Amino acid sequence: MLQPLKSNVIVRRAEAVEQVGSILIPPTARTEQVEAIVLAVGPAVAEVKVNDRVILAKYAGTNVGDGLLLPESDILAVIGPDPQP
Repeated sequence: MLQPLKSNVIVRRAEAVEQVGSILIPPTARTEQVEAIVLAVGPAVAEVKVNDRVILAKYAGTNVGDGLLLPESDILAVIGPDPQP
């Protein structure tokens, strides 16, 4: 697992919603997900912790493996911890 430096964070985008009620949303109509789950945080990160569900800036981050590396400042809000299944 990568360990982010300074105030960087690694997140995994939340799964896209494919159905709302009984309505199926086609892939062409889905918007880019801006929700993510925090996987790792750098030593200078103060606002979020691992497993928090967060909202990102739309074009934030750099793809790294299965995640996204971004500065903490690209996180706009914390929704709360991701519920464990």
